[in-house]
Amino acid sequence: MGTWHQNLGIEDEVIKLFENALHKGTDESIDELLVHGNNAVQLLKLVTLGQLKFDSLKGIGRVYVDNLNYISSKIAWNSADYFIEVFNNKEWLEYPHIVGALSWIHRPESEPLIINALLNSKSWSVRMEAAIGLGCFPRSETVLNALVKALEDKNYLVKDHVITTLGTKGNNSVLPLLYPFVTENSKISLEYSAKKAINNILNREQNLAITKMGIQYANDEKTFYNIITNSTKPVLVEFYSDGFGMSQEIEMVAEEKKDALTVVRTDTKANPVVANKYQVLTIPTFFLFKKGQLVAVAKGRMPKDKLLHTLGI
Repeated sequence: MGTWHQNLGIEDEVIKLFENALHKGTDESIDELLVHGNNAVQLLKLVTLGQLKFDSLKGIGRVYVDNLNYISSKIAWNSADYFIEVFNNKEWLEYPHIVGALSWIHRPESEPLIINALLNSKSWSVRMEAAIGLGCFPRSETVLNALVKALEDKNYLVKDHVITTLGTKGNNSVLPLLYPFVTENSKISLEYSAKKAINNILNREQNLAITKMGIQYANDEKTFYNIITNSTKPVLVEFYSDGFGMSQEIEMVAEEKKDALTVVRTDTKANPVVANKYQVLTIPTFFLFKKGQLVAVAKGRMPKDKLLHTLGI
């Protein structure tokens, strides 16, 4: 990784653990970093300096950027108060990974900070991260109003993510704002996102637990808790995110174990309060509930047999 970390005043072992976590991006490597780092200030220095120095590390690949964002998120979970404190300093508004990490915390005091980043940052990447991040917060009039205002953003990538998040946070009142994007004159990416957002809103407003291929989709708190509490069979839940992370393995399990299991999918962006409660950071993550109680967890994609073994099914 070179000498970018010189003069930070951080122990060599922590630097090595950070580089290991940056390359691997696994929960184990990041947890080892958090245990040995044990200092939110120095860890924040690491992720910030790592972000700033990516220009001099060209060619290392997008996976390292994703791992850096994941490391930031896990640090945020462990140091929420510190992250919120430093983010009140406006200079942090220009660091996308800090905005993303703060979104994962989605505590009430961080919501206005993310909205401020969405509406006021000069960086399109920060505004885009904020648009994605608001999907982690509970639906509210404040979040909805900010997203509606952000539809005026001139950057198509930002607008695309605003539309996507409106699909999880919006209601029937925003449909007239989304329909114009579903026209022949719209950019293809915006048309696709708008159609998906409209369908999400219409399905949610019907307040139905949709069932497809033997899998129930529980994308609100009430439906989720109703299923895991009242099911007479163990409940296998797959957490995905806005269409990503859905695995074929769970579809096979739903078919093969239909008499023994209730299988559910939950979108972390549509159901952020539940995702926050269970600290879902990896997509997909699988939970097994029995009589409403969590009994087993499996993280990441894996073959069907390994998934069943990990969950003890």
